[in-house]
Amino acid sequence: KQWYQRRVRGFRQCTVISMEKDLILAIDVGTTNCRAAVVNKHGKILTLAYEPITLISPEKGWFEICPHKLWADITSLISTVSKGYKDRLLTCGITVQRNTFITWNKENGKYLHNFITWLDMRSTSMCTNWNKNYLINAGKWAAWILGSIVGSRHLICASTFAVKEKAIPMRLKWVLDNNKEAKHLQKTGKLCFGSIETWLVWKLTNGNVWATDYSCASSTGIFDIWKQTWCPIMTYLFSNL
Repeated sequence: KQWYQRRVRGFRQCTVISMEKDLILAIDVGTTNCRAAVVNKHGKILTLAYEPITLISPEKGWFEICPHKLWADITSLISTVSKGYKDRLLTCGITVQRNTFITWNKENGKYLHNFITWLDMRSTSMCTNWNKNYLINAGKWAAWILGSIVGSRHLICASTFAVKEKAIPMRLKWVLDNNKEAKHLQKTGKLCFGSIETWLVWKLTNGNVWATDYSCASSTGIFDIWKQTWCPIMTYLFSNL
């Protein structure tokens, strides 16, 4: 609350102006546009701004986003829409294109490559080889048989699992196989990985928060939606096959 004083007929009168924090800053990073808006508690958009997202294609089938430009665009949009509302902003909501990710150095925040988007096809051959792997297929058959016997929908669902280019694991594996710095930082425990919402929270909190949400985590292929935790079996398989 802010206090203002004025003289009225020789007396000082105090007026209280309420600065209630009742607005939400919304950030939406889509495939073609990045938008920011300020929304009130009734869902009404008070102000909105957007910037187009530029996709980079260094090779055929590769689709990337420059993190430096994306961050500059997001901060500019936040500055634009929050003018006149900054003191009333209560929280921030984030929605993003899923399965677009980046890796960076945990100690200094240095990016190791551009964002690799969900449109990227560089892991196609890796996905094909993984899906044809005899050990993987034997495990899927075993999961189906055991799931049918014990009536486990979890195991039956696992038996139908197949890797696709749009999921993160194989593109992340490609990074670790082809980026020496990323591989070194992984071995020393200094590598940060995250899709756009994780990276954005990291940046907005000056590196104090490294987090995701269940929705984005579930689309990675390494999150157990039944137990609501990362799946140790899938992370092991992707790391060793």
